Amino acid sequence: MPRWTLFRSLLGATLLWTGCSEECPPGKQPHRVSGNCVDEPKMPEGLDPILRPDASPRDVGPDGGVSNDLGVQNDGGGPNDGGDGGVQNDGGPTTPAPFAQFTFRERSRPLSGTIEVVAAGLFVDEGPATIQRSAQTIMDDEGRPCQLSVRRLTAGQPQPYDLGVARLVAGGGEVPLVSGVDGSLNPASPPPIGFATNAASIALEIQGGVGPFGLAAFSLSVAGPLPIMVLSPTPTVQLDLVPSPLITWIPPPGLAAITVEVATVDREVVLVCGVVNDGIYQLASATVDAFRVEAGPSPAALEIRTETVATLTASVDGQPIVPVTFQVANGVVFDVR
Repeated sequence: MPRWTLFRSLLGATLLWTGCSEECPPGKQPHRVSGNCVDEPKMPEGLDPILRPDASPRDVGPDGGVSNDLGVQNDGGGPNDGGDGGVQNDGGPTTPAPFAQFTFRERSRPLSGTIEVVAAGLFVDEGPATIQRSAQTIMDDEGRPCQLSVRRLTAGQPQPYDLGVARLVAGGGEVPLVSGVDGSLNPASPPPIGFATNAASIALEIQGGVGPFGLAAFSLSVAGPLPIMVLSPTPTVQLDLVPSPLITWIPPPGLAAITVEVATVDREVVLVCGVVNDGIYQLASATVDAFRVEAGPSPAALEIRTETVATLTASVDGQPIVPVTFQVANGVVFDVR
């Protein structure tokens, strides 16, 4: 059955598509199913991986006997860069950097019929540690960019920032947050279901810490995300990524794009695709294959979600040096194999 016929039957409605009779205007591109002019994709603000140039010159020789990268770019790993074909920043030396992010996600699990709230952050200076990073852009079957990023701690420990008192605030309620010795930031107790989704806004408030790694006080606020109804997949067992499942959903009104993500449970390997909010999508085999190469046998999950994101640069000793990302999302998640 053709993909659109399947989607139309799932929605129980018949829609009339009218293709673009003229070339799409700037900022638009034709949708490969309908032919209508739709917005060109953009990654959610604040979530684009940072591609850092590596230190070594181009290496046109064999890469550890695995591949030849043809000298496409500076690969940072000397002559042995792990055989990535020269297509990405492959985990060679990178400049240590501050890292600050907090994510609040409310998501349903259709297989178990449960709803879970995931809230966690990390606020660290990576200087004392060795971090393997890589990032690459892979185009999907609709010509839209997906971002595959890897972040692995390989030696040492990052230096945590002192945040002082921290909390989430939404709809007149609040959730106290507790800092860990490793720079993690987590709720003191599980947040209630609907805490963010039903709120007009949700804020991350940091009172500020002391000492050379004391982060200055700040507040980041975003609108609560729209809920999303996913029609498929509807697995009765753990979901297979190969072949890639067809994803269909009822488009939340007034929303240009949603996010489709595949990530390892430890979030060391993350594939993020910004998807037009038209109700139908299928991950390209190239994106799934690239993810599986990086993730290996690690347990992973597929998530379809709406999200709102805010960013700012926090200060330490009066110097604005710590980029902070605050993400709030609502979605559906499936364990995959």
